[in-house]
Amino acid sequence: MSKKITLSFSKIFTYSQCGIKYELKYVKEVPVPCSPFSFLGRSVHKAVENLYNARIEGKEVRMQDVKDIAVESFKNEYEDIMNSPAPGLFLDDKLPDEKKVLSLIEKSVVKMTMQYFDTRIKNTTPLMVEQGFSLDLQEEAPKYCEDYDGSLDDILVIGYIDFVDSGENIIDLKTSARRPQSDAADRSDQLTMYALGYVVETGLFPNQVTLDYIVHDWINNPEKPPLIVTLSSKRSKRDIERFLNRLVRIIKGIKAGVFLPPDPNSWACAYCPYRHLGYCKLGY
Repeated sequence: MSKKITLSFSKIFTYSQCGIKYELKYVKEVPVPCSPFSFLGRSVHKAVENLYNARIEGKEVRMQDVKDIAVESFKNEYEDIMNSPAPGLFLDDKLPDEKKVLSLIEKSVVKMTMQYFDTRIKNTTPLMVEQGFSLDLQEEAPKYCEDYDGSLDDILVIGYIDFVDSGENIIDLKTSARRPQSDAADRSDQLTMYALGYVVETGLFPNQVTLDYIVHDWINNPEKPPLIVTLSSKRSKRDIERFLNRLVRIIKGIKAGVFLPPDPNSWACAYCPYRHLGYCKLGY
């Protein structure tokens, strides 16, 4: 029996976004510092995870507790970053002052976490938090794809669903400086993959799949309160079939060693550390 190739949504998304970045990050394993945006997102995610777990455990959570948990998450994530193979933050000309950036991120993590707690967490009964799943596509793909050719038989897809509430709704948390497009949840491959993971774990389709965006322009308008934008959608067997058919193409490209740069009009290069640090010479 051949060894399974393990994929996460991060790998799938990275390859779709830019093959060069996939090759550098996952094939050649070139380490780069964490971006400030990723650091902020990781910190907020961890704080929200801890707050949901407190809800499951029946703990009383005050707003001061929320603030303390947010600060602790920020500090823990920063420690992880400093102990990584490429320690520190990736800073460019727009964000050159690390001390100022760290101060902005810490304050924003607190604001965003407190706003999300007040809007969503305190009114939500969590059923699952960071629910792991593993998809053996040799077993799952034939259930959804009529013309399945076996291309995914050696693929194992793993992931973690951020949260599931008591209404069987999958909730994926995003942080962003800009308001998302209104059809973001309808178009999300990540939510489709999570729906399939939920089916494998529970035997049921989720009632809804939801993107919760915490929108906060922490660089240009840090004093403005964060905005919570919730976008919901449904998933069907047909959606999963489309996702798996798309995955077939991605897997064939990865196996063939085809690592293409993004479209010239893509925004991907503008914020890519591999380009700015000189590892990639093919970006636009």
